[in-house]
Amino acid sequence: MPTYKLTYFPVKALAEPIRFMLSYMGQDFEDFRFQRENWPAIKPTAPFGKAPFLEIDGKMVHQSTAITRYLGKEAGLAGSNNWEDLQIDIAVDTLHDFRQAVAGYWYESDEAIKEKKKAVVQNETAPFFLQKYDDLVKANGGYLANGKDRRLPCTALGTAIEGEETTRMSL
Repeated sequence: MPTYKLTYFPVKALAEPIRFMLSYMGQDFEDFRFQRENWPAIKPTAPFGKAPFLEIDGKMVHQSTAITRYLGKEAGLAGSNNWEDLQIDIAVDTLHDFRQAVAGYWYESDEAIKEKKKAVVQNETAPFFLQKYDDLVKANGGYLANGKDRRLPCTALGTAIEGEETTRMSL
């Protein structure tokens, strides 16, 4: 059985789908969470200077979505053909569009501007994406992809929504 070490900041964000998949697989893993002030020392050792990254039997890999997809395949949660994989990828990758649309709110330091951005996210962005996902679930017989029990996109969506809740934004 492989050994895993996940390295990231002490937040859920991009690493949470990886943690979820490893836990779903029943896989023990080291969850190394470093403080922001330690990042300058860790960054040169990180692939492409980015986090999160995962060590699998000592081999370092990065790109959280690619890692989550890999683990999904290892857990038997991938599609049974290329079309199903495409549907899963669409459901997962659309979350990146959502995250991108909300990033301006997350990283805004001016509180007055942040409140305005929060209103846009709550009243426009989140309802748009959540309605589209609701439509997708209805079209797929209660699932995000393929009309089958494919947890990979559900994992990504759940952790994205939970991430919004941890920023104390009511969706």
